[in-house]
Amino acid sequence: MPIGELQRTYVLLQGFEKDPGDALIGEWELRGAPLDALRRHFGVPDNESMTSPIGPDDIAAVEPYLQGHTVDLERGDYFVTEVADYW
Repeated sequence: MPIGELQRTYVLLQGFEKDPGDALIGEWELRGAPLDALRRHFGVPDNESMTSPIGPDDIAAVEPYLQGHTVDLERGDYFVTEVADYW
């Protein structure tokens, strides 16, 4: 099946329980998050897909876009991921 046209690119926050389970805590779209600014913050070049772990110094970069969700680094491991939708 051929890939359709790129419809949108957005940023997703994914949370996983810490070991031993690594179960998915949740996924949240970071609505309005500026992809270019997040790429610079995490040091990801434009020609690479972004999947970056969140550390204590990174929470402020994503917090404005969390829409009421919280990042609990004691409970889980979190990642910011660039997602491209093709239809």
